Amino acid sequence: GAAIPDGPFWTLHVPEALQRKYHLAPRYERMCFDRDLALRSRNSELGGIGHPLVDALLQVARDPGFTGDVAKLGSGSKIFARYLVQYEDESAKAQTRVMTFRGTADRLPEPVASINWLENGTRETESSGSAATQWYVEIKQVFGDALGQHLIEWQPDRTKRARVKTTLVGLHLG
Repeated sequence: GAAIPDGPFWTLHVPEALQRKYHLAPRYERMCFDRDLALRSRNSELGGIGHPLVDALLQVARDPGFTGDVAKLGSGSKIFARYLVQYEDESAKAQTRVMTFRGTADRLPEPVASINWLENGTRETESSGSAATQWYVEIKQVFGDALGQHLIEWQPDRTKRARVKTTLVGLHLG
């Protein structure tokens, strides 16, 4: 597929394999990733969790057979992990939010409100060979433990916390 930028919008051409497997449209036009812009602009689509293409890409990335790469956005002194958290609010209504954690070599991961993306504009990828795979497993465990502790503080009610579902949706160096 192709991703063609047009100002703040994108035209995304979906590969045939994804179209068939996930019943996607061949092309998504005027797609953006800014909620406010999508609401202000006619005939635009918000690309995010819940959009058929984004959900299909997340499903592919979560497949155990997908080796992928870890994004390196910057100097690599910090590690970020993003989790999709599904839970019930006080009125038992299903809710979804994204929780982001930042860790460094000398500090345990901590929750952060947002990430300052591409501060210096550099982009690299780390191949996922056996050493990278072991590193990924270890980092995933460290961040998973931090997430678990944060969930205890965020949702002290054990019964409600038992119904919380979390999914790691992104890991990158920054």
